[in-house]
Amino acid sequence: MSTRWSAALRPKVLSETNRHVASRFGLGVDARLVKDVQAAGSGAKWFEKQLTPSSYPDAAADAVLSWFPELRHTPQQAWANVKSGQSNAWKYGLAFNRYTMARKLLTRRHVQEVMVDFWSNLLYIPAHEDKSFPWRFDYDQMIRRSALTSYKNLLQQAVVHPAMSGWLTNYDNTKTGINENLGRELLELFTVGRTAGYS
Repeated sequence: MSTRWSAALRPKVLSETNRHVASRFGLGVDARLVKDVQAAGSGAKWFEKQLTPSSYPDAAADAVLSWFPELRHTPQQAWANVKSGQSNAWKYGLAFNRYTMARKLLTRRHVQEVMVDFWSNLLYIPAHEDKSFPWRFDYDQMIRRSALTSYKNLLQQAVVHPAMSGWLTNYDNTKTGINENLGRELLELFTVGRTAGYS
């Protein structure tokens, strides 16, 4: 015996304008997002509400962290696990990548997560890089907290974060040997650009 949808049952849909906003600033239009946009009154009002992430309880997305307990390891634990051969940077990075994808699928804080993705691409640090992996999850949390603040605030936190120091080998600076990686990227990629004429 087969079951068919009743002709009287109609899925909730958004108007073209509201669907455009939800598609542009969301992570995929689904029934939950449609409900949130309709509850807000319009796509524009939903967007405004999204700028205050705490407006949307996000228990399902927050619970994703419990699926990947290794992401809660302190940097000291992570280093010790790698040194003893119990794990490696690649495994920590894989857990982080899976966490990130699952969180995007379950979140109700779409605009915040879109901006986390945007800033993570600009202020890039690989998930499994050998010198930064113990701090990579904490770096992601810092970006999430600051994703909807000013770029100045976010950048100040990013360039002093241990994950950034590891990735751009800032730890390698000495009094007699300056490692310019972080300084160069701060100018070339993160702020004024190569054509600004800095020396």
